[in-house]
Amino acid sequence: RLWFSNSSLFRIDQPMDRREVAFEWRTDDPAKLNKMKSAKFNERFESHLFSAFGFRWFLQLYPHGYNNKGSVELYLSLAALPPKIKCISLSRTLYCIETKTENTGNFTFTKVHGAGWPVNQLLNADIQRHASLTFKVSMGLAGVIDVDDDDVTESHLNMNQERAVDNLKASVDSLLKQQQVMKTNMDKIMQRVNALEEEKQQEQNRGIHPEQQKLKSWLESTNCLAVYYDAFVVHGFSDFAKFASLDIQGIKNIGVADLQHQVLILGKVLELNRNSAADNDDLEILDNTDKEGEPARKKRKLG
Repeated sequence: RLWFSNSSLFRIDQPMDRREVAFEWRTDDPAKLNKMKSAKFNERFESHLFSAFGFRWFLQLYPHGYNNKGSVELYLSLAALPPKIKCISLSRTLYCIETKTENTGNFTFTKVHGAGWPVNQLLNADIQRHASLTFKVSMGLAGVIDVDDDDVTESHLNMNQERAVDNLKASVDSLLKQQQVMKTNMDKIMQRVNALEEEKQQEQNRGIHPEQQKLKSWLESTNCLAVYYDAFVVHGFSDFAKFASLDIQGIKNIGVADLQHQVLILGKVLELNRNSAADNDDLEILDNTDKEGEPARKKRKLG
């Protein structure tokens, strides 16, 4: 598992063996790294807490020493010892990856304290040239003893495993609930966006002349042509009456480069012109009447 905090990287490696755990603490942020390197005597840095064998642990670092000035001192520390537990026995190996420093030892924790490597195992001068510092601990559990001096290692591990499974299930349930809440919120947001878009469209339509709206509606009904509406308006072809005067060069000048789109628009122009010619013929028939007041051309057509 990996997580970041304060420009440091923490990692827990937990093998299939429940009695082994490794934890890694890496710092490569220049500002924080500089603080570590220039730390004063007894100045301490701590990693995040991590879980191992059902207990909480952390690493403590004194970059300029705790017992000896100029020594980089690293400790594995127990955060808390449960009231019913007397002691925890384990083996641990501490590492500094960049300097290839390591130390192994066996320890029994009877209270909250740290188990560190020997003084002068690593010196402050040895860490100065490195662009990152990575400290690691690998732990092997030997035993857990309760206040009645009974070995409760297996039962403790089993209980811890069951607790971990329960926590995992709870986490999954929580994530699923959050996902559902996010989906519900997203649906509401999309509904609101759609409503606002519809209101915007209605507002725009209210300000459009009926003839202009006809042109807009036709372009929108042919999905691929809807993008040209603003261009038509800008070039002065804001309604079908003006639209009908277009020719192929005019269509290109507007910015319609796609041949298929040009053909669709030219087809509409020709349709408008045919309809206009038919309307004019009807008007001419009605205007040319004989002496008896009847349409002359109409009489000739009927005859």
